[in-house]
Amino acid sequence: YDLVVGADGIHSATRTRLLGERAPKIRYAGYTCWRIVVDSPFDDHDELIEMWGRGARIGFVPLTQNRVYAFLVKNAPPRGRDPEGESGASLLRREFAMFGGPAETLLGGLRDEVIAMRHDVDELDGVAFGGGRVALVGDAAHAMTPNLGQGAAQGIEDALALALSLRGAPDVPAAAAAYIARRQKRAAAVQLQARRMGAMGQWENSLMCALSNTLTRLAPTGATLKQVQALLGPGVELARGAG
Repeated sequence: YDLVVGADGIHSATRTRLLGERAPKIRYAGYTCWRIVVDSPFDDHDELIEMWGRGARIGFVPLTQNRVYAFLVKNAPPRGRDPEGESGASLLRREFAMFGGPAETLLGGLRDEVIAMRHDVDELDGVAFGGGRVALVGDAAHAMTPNLGQGAAQGIEDALALALSLRGAPDVPAAAAAYIARRQKRAAAVQLQARRMGAMGQWENSLMCALSNTLTRLAPTGATLKQVQALLGPGVELARGAG
């Protein structure tokens, strides 16, 4: 083949065959996540909400047809399992009983038959984009925690960067090298930022949690906007370059 593109996820066999022991290892972020989609218990809910507790978070995303997607995150040992015989609603109410407000409303309205999909949050402890005639994209290259909502977004950037590199290079190895140069620093920075954001969101120490709450309240809107622009700007510029 002229070019092999490995898009086979965090457990990429392509990455392992290409890099062997030099491949980034998979690491557990320290927290597990339950995900549910249920009828919305809110009369008026049209924005994303994320609530932080001590070692736990709950987020809500409104969907169409008066449904809501919720993610519930909690510090936990790796590879844990939910108790057999306990309903998903009972489990989530017990694990996240410390939350009030919208979270309490959501949990209180859960039906016993709700299905809560649980999985540990894993990531790569670095990035790897391939070499020679092999290019890695998406989670195969830079699996990251979901704290910035950038996992799939970075995969889209990979695809565009690879296409642009192939367009402008004299041969495939040169294109792969150009692709790596385009993506290495950018993806590594987003991966690290997501890791740090998740670690802060999962703080258990009461003083650190109080500090986080204070900093969040005091953060000016302009500073937050600049952070968003810094996160999304490179992807926008990449898209412009595709012209």
